[in-house]
Amino acid sequence: MKLPCIRSGHRILSPIVGYISHKTRSIAPGSEEIATIRRLGQIFSITIEGELGRYIADVANGTYLGVGVQIGHIERDETSNIDRFDSESVEDNSAIGDEHVFSILAPVSGFLIYTTANGEPYCKKGDIIAPGMCIAAVEFMKLRVEIPYEGANAGTFLGYSQASSTRIEAGTVVCRICDVVERIGI
Repeated sequence: MKLPCIRSGHRILSPIVGYISHKTRSIAPGSEEIATIRRLGQIFSITIEGELGRYIADVANGTYLGVGVQIGHIERDETSNIDRFDSESVEDNSAIGDEHVFSILAPVSGFLIYTTANGEPYCKKGDIIAPGMCIAAVEFMKLRVEIPYEGANAGTFLGYSQASSTRIEAGTVVCRICDVVERIGI
């Protein structure tokens, strides 16, 4: 039996009580199955009316849910809101010297998350970021470690190194930042 999910902005909520099994995937226009919920020996297909984007699970497979519990969120289509840094374009930009561009590294291994629950990225290419601002997070073992920008001064965000919700190892590059706040031709 097919059941439509409950939507609250980009948040996806459970329409039924039971144990969830996700189908993390890109969503195309039309009705798409995003998960199944097992209840009293029956399996219910949870669907969403398609919007371009990607369904990201917020609870683990096998979790017992109640009605209205957030099961996931929609991350907008990667091509529209994600700007990955391109080392060649950074090196070719004469306004930026190598001494002004640095990398933020993952503090732990896990899954890189840089979109909020409403599907917006924490930072976009060209954003001016202030010290202490959260620029991403790494999730592991049901824990979320936020990654703040710890520079002494404001900086310009150059982009993430990989897609959100993908595996990242401790010590690998999360994003690049330029410590020069002037407009640098991005």
